[in-house]
Amino acid sequence: MENKPNDPYFQVTLSGNLTGEFDKATVLLNLQKEFHVSAAQVGKMLGKNGHVVKKDVSEEAAVAMLVRLTEAGCEAFFEKIMAVDSVPFDEKRSSGERRQMQRRKARPRELDRRVQLRRSAAA
Repeated sequence: MENKPNDPYFQVTLSGNLTGEFDKATVLLNLQKEFHVSAAQVGKMLGKNGHVVKKDVSEEAAVAMLVRLTEAGCEAFFEKIMAVDSVPFDEKRSSGERRQMQRRKARPRELDRRVQLRRSAAA
C-alpha cells in the first residue's frame, strides 16, 4: 500500500538483540532468507545498534516487517518519522539571483550583456 501525502511515514529499525527463541546461527540463517543477503551482511546488521531496515513506509507495512523480524528471532521496533514535504524550506535567493548564477560567462571578445554600460552626458 502506498502512502498518501498526509499519511505519516514510519521506519523499521533492527535493535541488534535476539529475542531468545532461537540461537544466533538460526537467526542469521532466518535473516539471510528474509533479506536475500550474505551471512557477512546480516552479521553487520546485527552488530550495529539501530540499523534501519525499512524507511518511508505506511504503518501497515511497518507492522508487517516488524512481525517478520520478530518471527525470524531478533528484536526490532518501528517509529514515526517526519515526512520530507512537511519540513519548512526558506528560499534564500530570489529567482533573479538564481538565474544569474546559472548563466554562462561571456565569451572572449564578446560584450557581456549583464554589465550595464553607462554613457556619460559629455560624450
